[in-house]
Amino acid sequence: RVASLQSRVTDTAGGPRLFIDGAVENTASASTPAPDLTIQVTGHDGVVTRYRIATVGETIASGAAWKFSSRIDAPQAGVRSVSVTIAEERGS
Repeated sequence: RVASLQSRVTDTAGGPRLFIDGAVENTASASTPAPDLTIQVTGHDGVVTRYRIATVGETIASGAAWKFSSRIDAPQAGVRSVSVTIAEERGS
């Protein structure tokens, strides 16, 4: 499950950047491959942009968490919402 999600917009020399930090927790009784993640950013203008975080080769032990962090350009219209979900399998 996606846990402890935090996001913020920070002004940088290159323009506003959206910082997204969180973790995926393994609540199963066995180790499992870390899933790819989908980040969905909705601007105040309603435009939705999706990004994918690939976790190739990462494994999460039972009861452990895999932390992630992403830095992307913030939408020009500002950020209305940010969500992070487990990505669907490719080809599904």
